[in-house]
Amino acid sequence: MTMFLKNIKCLLLYILLIIGSSSFQCSEPINEALQVVELILPISFVPEFSTISLGDSFEISSNVPDTLQDYLTGQYFKALDIDFGTRIMVRKLISNQRVEYEQPAAMGSFQFTNFVGGVENIASSAADFKLKYEKERYKVKVKVTPLETGVYMMAFFRVNSILKNLIRDPKTGQLKDASMNFMLYAINKGNINFDLYKDNCKVPAALGSERDFNIRFGTFTFEVK
Repeated sequence: MTMFLKNIKCLLLYILLIIGSSSFQCSEPINEALQVVELILPISFVPEFSTISLGDSFEISSNVPDTLQDYLTGQYFKALDIDFGTRIMVRKLISNQRVEYEQPAAMGSFQFTNFVGGVENIASSAADFKLKYEKERYKVKVKVTPLETGVYMMAFFRVNSILKNLIRDPKTGQLKDASMNFMLYAINKGNINFDLYKDNCKVPAALGSERDFNIRFGTFTFEVK
């Protein structure tokens, strides 16, 4: 009887080893070297201004090479035809006691005319901001016409929490997988009328590095008179 129990135990152990080995062989390999990037996209408001008259127009545009800088490392990566999932948000700033998300939505205070890429699927507070990928460049050109007076802010953000793409390192030519939790936007090289923003909107006391970057470089504030 004792010998029979020993044989049963050995048989069970052998079965478990086979199952474990099969599970190990069939499982997907885990990519522990997945690189996280936060690419910076330059955007221009043309002409640069802090005040505009009702009925006048300005342009939001970008025409940049597909080799974009990573905020985290300072490296440049070739981003191959990526849909960044960018959104544009517009708020009317009515109180310096409110943070931007507490200010009234104001997409309807402007008319958007698309020339290249542009503003699509407009809702009350935000819309899709589509870039066209052409000849290894990202392009967008939109005419914006104010319809109402007031102080406004326009900012850009991504709706996707994670984006995985193949990007090419221009130094090595090697393709890499990447995960992008944040996209950062640099408007007019930082000339964004930040003092006007602070006078009309509450700046959060504690900001993460990405949020701080987008407020100080990626949020454009202006007055329509």
